[in-house]
Amino acid sequence: MTDKHLTQSPAGEFIMFASDDGEVRVECRFEQETLWLPQATIANLYRVTPQAITQHIKAIYEEGELEQNATCKSYLQVQQEGNRQVSRNMLHYSLPVILAVGYRVRSPRGTQFRQWATQTLQEYLIKGFLIFLRDWQDKLDQFLQFNDRAVLQGAGKISKKMADEKAQAEYSQFGEQQRRLKEAEGEKDIANLLQWKKEDKT
Repeated sequence: MTDKHLTQSPAGEFIMFASDDGEVRVECRFEQETLWLPQATIANLYRVTPQAITQHIKAIYEEGELEQNATCKSYLQVQQEGNRQVSRNMLHYSLPVILAVGYRVRSPRGTQFRQWATQTLQEYLIKGFLIFLRDWQDKLDQFLQFNDRAVLQGAGKISKKMADEKAQAEYSQFGEQQRRLKEAEGEKDIANLLQWKKEDKT
């Protein structure tokens, strides 16, 4: 699929699928690393009636193909009814249900949606992983700075020599801390022996 199929809303939580022929445009909720659609939208996607989707979803759950608790959620959705906007709780189904229904209705559009969804999820998960790594790196830098540790700045711009020098300095500092701890423990052991010897004489 090409990029024409992917449009991200400003909020970043909805993505748009558009069929190759442009006849179908579906807004998908992206949450918990998967896509979610309400029943009516699944029906529109596969060009079947909502009642047919209901029957397929019911069969999927009854046959134990998927677990309802893990693949079905209620979301508050705002929709236009006449000249007013109404908020309603609507059941949404996750990508495994959407794809399972697609296999049952055997729609060519289902194949197209499957390919798009797979590519889109991979892109989102990779981006999410990279953002997670960036957040983790920032938190580590903050932790090191909080503990008065120098942080190497300029990722990818540090020479091997600088990295080696930094590692050697950290190792030397660690070695000095270990030496002091052993020295303090040794002094404590000597004090304990002297105390024990003193008590033994009395």
